[in-house]
Amino acid sequence: LGVPVSAKVRCFGERFGGVDFRSTVDFCRSLEAAGASAITVHGRTPEQRHHEGAPSLETIQAVKAALRIPVIANGGTRVAGDVQRTLA
Repeated sequence: LGVPVSAKVRCFGERFGGVDFRSTVDFCRSLEAAGASAITVHGRTPEQRHHEGAPSLETIQAVKAALRIPVIANGGTRVAGDVQRTLA
């Protein structure tokens, strides 16, 4: 296409709940290697539908640290203070 391509992903879940950091980071690395220009990481797993539980900011931070392309945090922003919390 000749245009930038971005991807949006959810965190990978662990078998018994929680977030699988390693699989999430590895998948985002593969998207970067495939040519993605930016990645948006939704901080919840597919099982956390309807805003169940807090987003995993730690996972988003791990993805950001592992990639060279822009990473956008998504999820858990309802009021202005949530943006400040995510940026911290």
